[in-house]
Amino acid sequence: KNANIIDVSRSLLQNLHPTPAVCGDSPIDALDFIRQFETKASFDRGYYTGPIGYIGTDSTDIFVAIRSALITNYNNDFVDEKNVVVKRPQSKVSIFAGAGIVKGSTVQGEWTETSHKLGVMSSIF
Repeated sequence: KNANIIDVSRSLLQNLHPTPAVCGDSPIDALDFIRQFETKASFDRGYYTGPIGYIGTDSTDIFVAIRSALITNYNNDFVDEKNVVVKRPQSKVSIFAGAGIVKGSTVQGEWTETSHKLGVMSSIF
């Protein structure tokens, strides 16, 4: 029973990611395009469109992160004029959203859709 749930979950992830709802009808072509044009140096998708969830022995819950936020805490410490280290913890919020390009899509239409999605998310912060 346990191996069956894990095996089925892994198979679903391998066969359904990237989801055609996000990348279109040919995931292979989409992945090739992403690898060619969206390198880490120029663009980082973060968790956007990635599968998020857990695989357990009794159940599995996985979803696609089409609108998501990543909050990273870090220290922005500095030394003041008296040579004292001043602790200044900060957080960085990265938000991710996008649009599915389909037949009839326009650059302006997709940009507007993505801007609306990001606007709702960014208004929270």
